Amino acid sequence: MNEQPYEHSADLSLSKFISVHTTRDTREEELRMRSEEVLRLAESRGFDGLAEEQHAYLDAFWSRADVEIASDPALQQGLRFNAFGLLQSAGRDGMTSMAAKGLTGEGYEGHYFWDTEMYVLPFFTFTTPEIGRALLEFRYRTLEQARQRAKRTPPISRRAPGQLT
Repeated sequence: MNEQPYEHSADLSLSKFISVHTTRDTREEELRMRSEEVLRLAESRGFDGLAEEQHAYLDAFWSRADVEIASDPALQQGLRFNAFGLLQSAGRDGMTSMAAKGLTGEGYEGHYFWDTEMYVLPFFTFTTPEIGRALLEFRYRTLEQARQRAKRTPPISRRAPGQLT
């Protein structure tokens, strides 16, 4: 930790770094060590370094995903807003997918639907193929679980068509 005394006449700037890990990705006895390692890395890069990395990532994304509609700025803004929402909502690790409502609310309680790929996979195939692949890996990993659930679930149920969890 970098601690320095504060002088009242000086400007003060604070940066707070947060590291979140779960036992889904890391063994419980390694959680603290992993979090501290990530925090040290963040501190060494600093806010400006992390912001530059994010800027470079988004520049690369927009170079592939942006759609320009000179005749309709409102439509262009709407497309950009939704493309960014897709980018923010998609699982990237092959262990998570895209919740039915993305990041917009708690509707469907975080459930995934089997038709997710029909709607978002074409977008990711052309803009960020690594995310498209991760979504397909998730689907492959959960296929057997879905088959088992289908055997237990009556044909007429309150579960929506295509609902996975």
